[in-house]
Amino acid sequence: MYNLITDKLEKEKIVNQFYFLLGGYIEDFMMKFLNKESFRLDLMAVFFKSDLDEEDDEEELQEIKDNQILLVSEYPASPTDAKAYYYYDEFYTYLKRYIEENYNEDTKLQGLLNEIKKENLINQYFFLIGGNIEVMLEKFLKMEAFGVDSMGILFKNDLDEEDDEEELQEIKNDQVLLVSEYPASPNDEKAYYYYDEFYTYLKRYIEENYNEDTKLQGLLKEIKAVFNL
Repeated sequence: MYNLITDKLEKEKIVNQFYFLLGGYIEDFMMKFLNKESFRLDLMAVFFKSDLDEEDDEEELQEIKDNQILLVSEYPASPTDAKAYYYYDEFYTYLKRYIEENYNEDTKLQGLLNEIKKENLINQYFFLIGGNIEVMLEKFLKMEAFGVDSMGILFKNDLDEEDDEEELQEIKNDQVLLVSEYPASPNDEKAYYYYDEFYTYLKRYIEENYNEDTKLQGLLKEIKAVFNL
C-alpha cells in the first residue's frame, strides 16, 4: 500500500530524490519520458496512465488523470512507500530545473528537453481544446490563429511587428508558434513547430480520439493537401 502524497513540498522532495538516484541514466529516462514509457530505478519508478494494469493498479487508474504521470517510491528511497501524481507540465518544470542545474552545457540533453517541452505543450493544447477541435482544424486550414484557455496557435502573419519582434525574428515561414501562459502552464512558454511536425501531432490526436468522426478526418485530409504534407 502506497501513501498518497499531495503536499507540494513533499512532492518536490520525492521528485528530487528520483533525480538524485537517476544519476547517469538521465538520457535514458528522458527518451522514455518523451515516448511516454515507464522508467524504473531500484526503488522508484515513473508510470504513465497507459502503463497501469486494470487489475493490479485499479486504485491508481481511478486517481490518475490523462495528463498526469505517477511517481512511486519505496522504502528506503522515501521514509514510507509513497506515490504522487504530477501533471506533465508540472513534472517538466522539475526536469527543466534539474537539467539546467546539472547539464546546462550538454547539447544533447538540452535538445531532448526541448522536445519534451514541445510534446507537453502541444498535448496540453489539445487537452484544453476539447470539443473545439473542429473549429481549431478549420482555423488551421485557413492559417488563422486559434486560442483557448491561455494557450494559442499563431501563424507568422498573425504576429505584430512591434509586440512580437522577437518571435518574428525566430519563426520560419513554414512554422506555427504555440504560446502558453499561466495557468495553462506553470510558466509562460513558447515553441515553434514546422507544419509537417504539427500535422503529425494533430493526426495522432485525431486518430486516438476521433477516429470515427468523418468530418474531422476530412478536415485533416484537407490540411494535408493544402499544406502539401
